[in-house]
Amino acid sequence: MNAPSRRKPGRLLAALVISAGLIGVACGSDDTGSKTTDATSPASETTGPGTEETTPVVETTAAPPTTAAGEVPVPGGKVVMAIEADTSSPWRPSEMVCAIACYQVIRNIYDSLAMPNGAGSWSPYLASAITPNDDFTVWSITARDGVTFHDGTPFDGAAIVENLARAKEGILTGNALRPVETIEVDAADPMTAVVTMNTSWAAFPFTLAGQAGMQASPTWLAASDTDDTLKSQPVGTGPFVYADYRPGEVFSMTKN
Repeated sequence: MNAPSRRKPGRLLAALVISAGLIGVACGSDDTGSKTTDATSPASETTGPGTEETTPVVETTAAPPTTAAGEVPVPGGKVVMAIEADTSSPWRPSEMVCAIACYQVIRNIYDSLAMPNGAGSWSPYLASAITPNDDFTVWSITARDGVTFHDGTPFDGAAIVENLARAKEGILTGNALRPVETIEVDAADPMTAVVTMNTSWAAFPFTLAGQAGMQASPTWLAASDTDDTLKSQPVGTGPFVYADYRPGEVFSMTKN
């Protein structure tokens, strides 16, 4: 029969010393004095070679917002905004390779015929009405009254026809308009374009809310057909007017 084991006094003493040390550390953790160490590393101020690349900048000139109660905003001011990439040149709606950065720029220049709304559907925007027939094979798009392009060209049914016809021929936008068969001005109303489909298409207005529905000046489009330099100087109906564009550097606009 084995005799019961005994703990040696040395081991017991060492355990007591360790326990006392742990208690001391626990008590010392409440001290918020100068002994506290901040483990958060400061942000590095060193930039690598990749930061030498110029970030494209969008510049707009507009009225500043109200900054204090009772203060009246006045025209003027400047907004400078960096974008992640320069994704489009030329800036013609049917030819743009439009990613997010492109939309951040060009939505200031061009308006679309329709826009998404808060109800998960669509609403007419540059158009005053977008109306289908009973089986959604024919759509009538009416231009909003009193709208002109930045160059003074009137926005009407002919402008809608010109833009949609070009969009249908575009490499990217044409794919979005495959069901479209014909586009023509309504013989009874010069402010209305009539679009005939080769199949029922109830979702057509959602396409008009994107790049395929953006409206550029027909006068500018015709001029830029024979002068490539004009393709990077977009003319629309939006809240800002093109001022300057240097690829990879800056796109400047002024208030419409």
